[in-house]
Amino acid sequence: MALVKHTADAEDVVQRASVTMWRCFDRFESGTNFRAWAFQIAKNEALNLLSKNKRVRSRL
Repeated sequence: MALVKHTADAEDVVQRASVTMWRCFDRFESGTNFRAWAFQIAKNEALNLLSKNKRVRSRL
């Protein structure tokens, strides 16, 4: 919610981050900070959504 304005967008970010984490779990290095890894993925997904929304608005 800190990066996106709407609850629906935040829910989309969490969904996409979860899918990405499952897909990329084999790249997670055991013994490292899982929380930091997961938060970075969620942050990247939020930034991707913001970028996508900005492109859509600029076309209107």
